Amino acid sequence: EVVEIISEMASAYMEMETGKGGKRIAFRLCEDGIRRFPGYPRIHLLKNTQTYLQNPSIQLFTPTYFSSSESIRTTITTTNVKRIKVELHRLNTSMPEYRKQHRRPLYWQYNQPWSNTSVVDSQWVDIQQNPEFEPVTDSLQFKSPGFGLYEIRVITNQDSRNENPLPFTICMVTDLTAIRQQSKKTEELIYTLDRSTGKPVKEVKIEIFRDEWKNGEPELIKESELKSRKDGSATLLSD
Repeated sequence: EVVEIISEMASAYMEMETGKGGKRIAFRLCEDGIRRFPGYPRIHLLKNTQTYLQNPSIQLFTPTYFSSSESIRTTITTTNVKRIKVELHRLNTSMPEYRKQHRRPLYWQYNQPWSNTSVVDSQWVDIQQNPEFEPVTDSLQFKSPGFGLYEIRVITNQDSRNENPLPFTICMVTDLTAIRQQSKKTEELIYTLDRSTGKPVKEVKIEIFRDEWKNGEPELIKESELKSRKDGSATLLSD
């Protein structure tokens, strides 16, 4: 049962606090065990641990909204990845059309990227390797390409999209934001504001949609269309 003991020891080291070298010690324990007991019936316990520690992983985080004066910023956290390409795609669609297909708010993430896009920028990132099998974080920026919906996609040298889809995030470049406030039982105020300064913005077209199922298919129904007044407000009446 020596291999089982080594496997338990490796698991314990893997649970050590980050920065203490536990994962590296666990890998070396498994490496030594495989060398010493190659024909042991359960040697796969050690091989599986090594495979787990060597598996590549990529995580992507991007804020949902940016103003037109900001660069689009994203953070990439990787493990066992040497080089990646990061692409900025403009979605060739409108927000209502995007919602019709995905049926969820912008900040939700999806399994598949949008099909109709244009690449507006890309960067290669060479990643410094961590010998402790710990994550490495890199940040990068893209110059703002103007208003619209965008996806940030990760591309590696090996195309693994079918078996393990590569991460992507979606964001919007807009100088507007809105606040909704219930003013009366059947009345709601919507304030349109400048995203950077917080000042009211007048004459903004505001469209109100609701989700509805029709004939077994989701449909986005426009309920109201408003325009903001001089103080940035618009009144939405409800039943």
